[in-house]
Amino acid sequence: MEVKKSMIIVMKWSGGVATLVLVALLSDPVQRKEIFDVVCRAGNYFLKLITHEVAIWQVAVFLFVVVVVVVLILILTKSKIEENIVPVKIEPAKPIFLDYKSGIIDGVLWKWEWEKTYDGKWSMNDSLAAFCPNCKTPFIEGEGYDYDKYVCPHCRYSIETRRVNIDRVIAFFLSCLYKLKSPPVTYRDVTSEL
Repeated sequence: MEVKKSMIIVMKWSGGVATLVLVALLSDPVQRKEIFDVVCRAGNYFLKLITHEVAIWQVAVFLFVVVVVVVLILILTKSKIEENIVPVKIEPAKPIFLDYKSGIIDGVLWKWEWEKTYDGKWSMNDSLAAFCPNCKTPFIEGEGYDYDKYVCPHCRYSIETRRVNIDRVIAFFLSCLYKLKSPPVTYRDVTSEL
């Protein structure tokens, strides 16, 4: 965008200079002056312009004006840039233990999800569930004759529920988490979620 604007400015100036040169060349035959004389006079004028004596105070005033203009431009563009900046909310990195969502105890595969509590701690939610180690199907509680067992509805593998202590499962997984040097997760937080 800035390049396009600067190109437009350059084209305007070069168009203006070209117009002046063309007018001068066309007016010379009317005034009966030779083109070489016009070019020589333009060259002499340019040499006088660049070899003009300049006092130190003139240089100082020029530099002061340039500095003031640059500072004003920077201040104006900075305020426009700040108006267009949208604040970005940076989320803190998630703890590594959130990837720990399954484990095996006594031959039973357990899976769960994590949720953040209102006080900023992480807890296992109600999704703590046992799965069949053979076919990875969720266990169901046995009925009738098998009321004291977890039974796989797919392959009929079963395990006695008295062998499965939920508190022991949670304590085991919490000990694994503490080995990972996890953030604050307490036994009470996890058990209260179940």
